[in-house]
Amino acid sequence: MKIKKLEIESFRGIPNKQTFSFENKSGKPISTLIFGDNGSGKSSIIDALEFNLQGKIERSDSIKNQFRASVLSLKNHIKKGAKTKSYLENNSCNERNINVSFDEDKQKLKFEKSNKSLHPNFQIAPIALRRNDIISYSTTPVQNKQILFWKFIYNSSSNDNENSIDNVLIQNLDTERIELKSKRRIEFENLAKSLKTEINNIPKINTNEYEAFVKNKIRKGLTNKQYNSLKQSGKLRGVNEKAVSISSYISQITKEIRDIEAKIKNVKSINSSSKESKKNEVKKFLSQASKHLTIAFKSISTVDFIKDIEVLIGELTEVSFEIKVTLQNGKTVSPSSVFSEANLDLLILLLYTSIIKESNKYGQSKLLILDDVLQSVDSTIRLNFLDYLVKEYSDWQLIISAHDRLWLNQIRSIFRRNSHVFKEIEIYRWNFSTGPQIFELGNDNNNNALQIALNTKNTQIIASQAGLFLETICNKLSMNLNTSIQRKIEDKYTMGDLWPGIKKHFKKTELRELTEEIDKLLHIRNLLGAHYNEWSISLSTHEVLSFAKNILEFYEKTFCPNCQSWLRRNNFCECKRLELK
Repeated sequence: MKIKKLEIESFRGIPNKQTFSFENKSGKPISTLIFGDNGSGKSSIIDALEFNLQGKIERSDSIKNQFRASVLSLKNHIKKGAKTKSYLENNSCNERNINVSFDEDKQKLKFEKSNKSLHPNFQIAPIALRRNDIISYSTTPVQNKQILFWKFIYNSSSNDNENSIDNVLIQNLDTERIELKSKRRIEFENLAKSLKTEINNIPKINTNEYEAFVKNKIRKGLTNKQYNSLKQSGKLRGVNEKAVSISSYISQITKEIRDIEAKIKNVKSINSSSKESKKNEVKKFLSQASKHLTIAFKSISTVDFIKDIEVLIGELTEVSFEIKVTLQNGKTVSPSSVFSEANLDLLILLLYTSIIKESNKYGQSKLLILDDVLQSVDSTIRLNFLDYLVKEYSDWQLIISAHDRLWLNQIRSIFRRNSHVFKEIEIYRWNFSTGPQIFELGNDNNNNALQIALNTKNTQIIASQAGLFLETICNKLSMNLNTSIQRKIEDKYTMGDLWPGIKKHFKKTELRELTEEIDKLLHIRNLLGAHYNEWSISLSTHEVLSFAKNILEFYEKTFCPNCQSWLRRNNFCECKRLELK
């Protein structure tokens, strides 16, 4: 079960109703790359996906979190709440909203999820990995590291979702408890002023002395019932009504504090290490998921001194988790003593992705989201890891976000090299009122931007996109062809450098006339597409359209949509379906 579309409204950085498609032209869900600058709304889409399918945000059930950006769009009135709706591969829909109402008793806003259950196809393990997952693993002590995975395994045949640990929920409840205690302290000060006494003269709230103090000193010996009866009849005399009101409010706050403390105790009890079913479930997942760590790590990393990687579960304490590395010389050490930070990150990534893959055996659908998780990883490691991931998860729907264009190009290259079909969502602008503005590009149709430009009938837009697209073609072809410029990965050349060599390569092929036509009209790119000058306005629409259509034809004869590869030196593509004579 994969995702086809997601509708989002008033959720984080997406204030208005907006639909994001993860399907190709035929309606089949495919892998998707989400590209945009930091702060452009990528994580809003990822968080909405996780919330819709799993009812969580960054692994937490909590809607409000002071350490996280607001879940609700701040552009809209808070009572509007938020809405998400996903359309899945079997044409079913899953709707999950955030409803906001005012609690009259507690005099504050109440936030509730319309649907609290995990979607049955996404109830085993998280669908999204973030950079924080690597950091959390690195900073959690070995003695308690198993507990870290308790919130990573939501549900299975032997445990239910209520048993998943939620430290953020506990943290939020504790913050609310502290705020209420602070508010109660202020009310005690108000009570002391009303009674014209020192605050130290008022007994502590959770004592019999306090109850007696309120009855005898404030209500003048009256019970609550007697006080309310006399007040309603207008016969109440000699009682400080303001002090009575303040003391009642203090009692109400105290009750809320006790309720919160009970919730914290309950959450901690549910997730205590005495829960054998949870401990056994975590151990089982970790044991199965870590079986192939050694092979996977050695196939990705460049280190050559590793013989074996072993996982030790519950050796130090009931909830301990260790990874031990055996070197080629027979010594056994901890990873941190021999691995660089890049290799430690790789080890953690492999462990997490293995757990998610293991969840598929329990019925979880093949969906994996990487939210900028690889951006800070060493460049060689991340390339090798992604290549491994695309091979091992070839039939999974992968959704990857990125904010670096070089990294985006590398992801594209790996996907295409492995014939993994994908599309792109580029967020090119975001603002507070309208949210992200996106541009979709299908992997099976790289010329989308030029096709869209042609539909505008605007010659300047067409010329600009045609020139940009030709520059892209030149960059790709020059890496494969035997031209006068010998290309290297990540080098930088302009179209002026590359085009002459490419034109020369095709001089003795069937593309000779086409490349000559493009060359004749190449001035259009500079006169109209890239610069302003008065004489460029005199160019005919026919010339501009011919330039664009010739480039489209050139693309179609040099790029194979089947194997997603460009023509090589032998004038064949990788699968040899595309042949140049």
